[in-house]
Amino acid sequence: MENETLIYGLEFQARSLAPVLADTEKIKFLIGTQSLKQICNQIHLVEFNDEESTLKTTGLVCEIQSVS
Repeated sequence: MENETLIYGLEFQARSLAPVLADTEKIKFLIGTQSLKQICNQIHLVEFNDEESTLKTTGLVCEIQSVS
């Protein structure tokens, strides 16, 4: 099916989104969050499978004080 929409939910507001350019075989993004309460900022590594139209979180780092 063409023009499908995929949504990936985050606990906090996203501060940055960047493609992972080093991996040319897979479509990956790094997403950094920003919590104004400074409780727990996060970095998510998300992989998009274009053949199956799915998202997969392959990594998550928590307890980061500041994402720049």
